[in-house]
Amino acid sequence: MFVGKSLVNKHFMKQEFLNLRIEEGEILTEYLNTFNRCIVGLEKLEVVYSMEDETLMLLASLLLFYEHFRKTLMIGKSTLNFEKVVQDLVHHGLAQNSGDSSQGTGLLT
Repeated sequence: MFVGKSLVNKHFMKQEFLNLRIEEGEILTEYLNTFNRCIVGLEKLEVVYSMEDETLMLLASLLLFYEHFRKTLMIGKSTLNFEKVVQDLVHHGLAQNSGDSSQGTGLLT
C-alpha cells in the first residue's frame, strides 16, 4: 500500500476504494476488513469521507443479493450509522448461512 501523501497516491487509493466491490463467494467478514483497511489508508492520506458516505459506499458495494437488505435499512431513516449497518449486515449474513453447515464459520456471499 502507498504511504506518501502525493496526489498520485491519493488518486490511486480513492480509485481503489470507489471501485471496491464484494465478489460472489467472498467471505463477508474478509470483505469488511478490506473495506475498513481502505478507509484507514485514505485517512492516513488525509482523505476523509463522512460516516454516512462510508456507509452508503459500503451498501453500494454489495451484491444484488443484498438489494432488499439495503432498501430495508434505509426505509424511514434520514441517516445511517456505519457500525449498526455492519452489525446488521453480519447478522443478515449469519441468518442467510445458518442452514448451510458446509460454509464453515465465514460469511459467504
